[in-house]
Amino acid sequence: MARSSMKPSPRSTIEALLAQARSLVPPANPIRLPPMDGFPDVPQWHQFEHSLWSIGEQIRHAINSQPKLRADRALYSEILKIVQSRNALRGRQSFVLLFAYRPCISWAHELASLLPDSDIDGQIISALYKMRAPGFSAIVAPFLSSGAAWIRREARRYMSFDLDAPIPHHRNA
Repeated sequence: MARSSMKPSPRSTIEALLAQARSLVPPANPIRLPPMDGFPDVPQWHQFEHSLWSIGEQIRHAINSQPKLRADRALYSEILKIVQSRNALRGRQSFVLLFAYRPCISWAHELASLLPDSDIDGQIISALYKMRAPGFSAIVAPFLSSGAAWIRREARRYMSFDLDAPIPHHRNA
């Protein structure tokens, strides 16, 4: 009986996970590892990248258990700090996707300002689309010719959405 009341809140769980993630981000830009087998342009992942990615996924599960946390500016400020830490490389991908919800639209400019960043380009474009943030077509357009098919698809999807989006300052009567 008392155990359920002792369970940490989703917010405190997320705060602990963010502290763990911050401790994994290297202070300097890590060396580039050799390419993955079969992908000559894609370096292998550092162990810390795998660990960070996993922590971002754990945070996603915690937020999904309490969706109102998507409106928690203090919490999302801390998540954004991880996303902005370029030394975290691809470990940031799952953290970017934490912004891929409509309540996170106020963070669109911060995310878009990180483009281009080859470690998280596709995730940022996907998040901009999923949060329904209009006005970033000029920033997204260059990714229509990305070497990665999935990023080209995300860019096309965003561009299709943004071209149809109403002009923010005009309202239909």
